[in-house]
Amino acid sequence: MGTIMISKKKLIPALAAALLLLPSCAPSGMSRVSQTDISSAYTRTDLSVAAARGPVPVIFSGTIPATDQSKAEAALLAALPRYYVAGLTWRPATANDAGTRLVFAFGAEPIFPPDRLCGLAPRLTLTPPSASTPIQVAAAYCRGPSALSSTVGDVIDPAGITGERAANLISGMANALLPLHTPGDDDFRRPLFLRTGS
Repeated sequence: MGTIMISKKKLIPALAAALLLLPSCAPSGMSRVSQTDISSAYTRTDLSVAAARGPVPVIFSGTIPATDQSKAEAALLAALPRYYVAGLTWRPATANDAGTRLVFAFGAEPIFPPDRLCGLAPRLTLTPPSASTPIQVAAAYCRGPSALSSTVGDVIDPAGITGERAANLISGMANALLPLHTPGDDDFRRPLFLRTGS
């Protein structure tokens, strides 16, 4: 039987990538953003063009831990980053927004196929915040019916969706979905695996 030789240079990155795909062992209260996929059709141009048209629509759908819907929606929008190319800003989406948009789906089982995320309409249901139940989120950056990027994440935040830990999660997920404007780095389509602390 032959022996399979694997160099250390190839083995270590492969092991690191495999570990990142395992269920999170982060302590309670940590934000976890994992398993981000970015389409080969997705480039920085998509983001620049979307930003040039004005605030990018954001859809929030599913069940969120909160007691006041307007405060929850404001907190979610405030958590999104605002320092990308062309002065990217955000606004709540309407049912008519079918172009470029961000979609966040919340719930006990929020992980959908990415393209199904792009078919969701803005619709939130409130549930009491919990100190033990994770806030689970699936998100996608959509163009029409197609997901250009997608990611999943979770966090435990006793304050619910308006808490700081939840805000860190939403911000981290948006960072994972969007191509960062990094000087000297032209590869905006590589898979990203991020973990952000509370």
